[in-house]
Amino acid sequence: MSSKMTAALPTQMIIFPIKPDATIENASSKDGQIWAQVLDILETWSGFRRLYWGRHVEETEKTQIHIVRDTMHQHFSFLSSPQWTQLSQVIAPICSEGPDSFIVRHANIQNFSPNPAALGKGASVTGTAIYLTSTPEDWEKAWALWTTIVSRVEGCMGVTGGWMVEPVEGYEACYTVWVGWESIEIHDKYHHDKDFWKKRIVLQLHNDGWREYGHVAFTHSRSRPEANLLTNDENISSGTKPRIPLSDPIRAPNVAVPSNAPMYFGGTFAPATSLHPELARI
Repeated sequence: MSSKMTAALPTQMIIFPIKPDATIENASSKDGQIWAQVLDILETWSGFRRLYWGRHVEETEKTQIHIVRDTMHQHFSFLSSPQWTQLSQVIAPICSEGPDSFIVRHANIQNFSPNPAALGKGASVTGTAIYLTSTPEDWEKAWALWTTIVSRVEGCMGVTGGWMVEPVEGYEACYTVWVGWESIEIHDKYHHDKDFWKKRIVLQLHNDGWREYGHVAFTHSRSRPEANLLTNDENISSGTKPRIPLSDPIRAPNVAVPSNAPMYFGGTFAPATSLHPELARI
């Protein structure tokens, strides 16, 4: 494992259709109190380590929340529990659509740069996309190379990503990437930089394109109180027992999904962003 990489964290990624005018950021408002109940339900389920959430910048009717637990199985157990049903009822007043529109996916997310500020750790926005990989092992090599390039770009605040559990558009091995940026303007500026145009070929290797490019403003988070949430690498170096077994799979095709657990709640996957013929965007 690279010195910059950390152990994969089992992460549940949920997109809720929160009304754009719902004041969930204001904890004292009625909407904020409803949202706090939703977060409480997520936090009290077994294995909770951390959650972070924010609105999609390009699609303000979408609010994304990621929950990190000790094991992937705990995520799927939650989706089959009465608490998930309760959450769906509690959140209804602040949603523009019903539970069939909730999108739930899972991924094993790793850090690929030291102390990344992406995903609710300081970056004002986190750029994201899903890559449909054609040869997973070769894609891992291409992605590892790209992380050394983009992490040095001015305004980049850390690189994370990982294999998804669920297929997307028939692709079994899909990779979700999350890169922190100081601003969307800085991110977009880099896409017009000569350095990017020279090196972008790296991102075009071993995949059949990307989907769902955009930015999420992960500006809120909660963590398990007693935890400094050491990674496995840090636990090993300190002699502490890892919180997540080293045997946990990090590649989606190897993840065993309980037969009675929904892969996502109702609905379908989010609409795919059209492929750009020339440019991979993250």
